[in-house]
Amino acid sequence: MKILFICTGNTCRSPMAEGICNSIYSEKEIIAESAGICAQIGAPANQLAIDACKDIGVDISAHRATSLISVINNNYDYYVTMTPQQKDLLVHLKLEPKKLLVLGKGIDDPYGGTYDDYIKCRNDIASALKELINQIT
Repeated sequence: MKILFICTGNTCRSPMAEGICNSIYSEKEIIAESAGICAQIGAPANQLAIDACKDIGVDISAHRATSLISVINNNYDYYVTMTPQQKDLLVHLKLEPKKLLVLGKGIDDPYGGTYDDYIKCRNDIASALKELINQIT
């Protein structure tokens, strides 16, 4: 199963979701990738996101931002956004509504915040991923 996690810039939330998902759920044959709606292509993951994931044994240091438009047609089973507003945008891109999901009730953007904000974001993502994986597998 292929999942695309989507956020705004593809440097914080979606790379954390991708990394955590691939690390924890690899035995379920899930392949997670990520992209950003407004990504600066090739930008590295935010250092605080890298550090927050490293604390739980997940390495996202090699991540480079990808634009949603460049991967939108890669036949994903699910497109998982970080906010309901991002999901609404995908509806306008003519993707199958049953493939569009929001991670949890939405994940707050830690960009510009403190390390504690990134830890909270990471924990929110990990918790919401458990629910998501149970829902789709």
